[in-house]
Amino acid sequence: MVNYTVTTAARLANEQLFVRSDTGEICVRSPLDHETAPYVELPVTATDR
Repeated sequence: MVNYTVTTAARLANEQLFVRSDTGEICVRSPLDHETAPYVELPVTATDR
């Protein structure tokens, strides 16, 4: 089994995105606006249990 966690993230990434720890799926909390933030960095660590 693999566990996924966000390691470090900018405030913007934490407000708009999250990772489902069991699947690694990246989910959106709120609509993304490419004009405000053309990209978002979201470092994710996958750990084998």
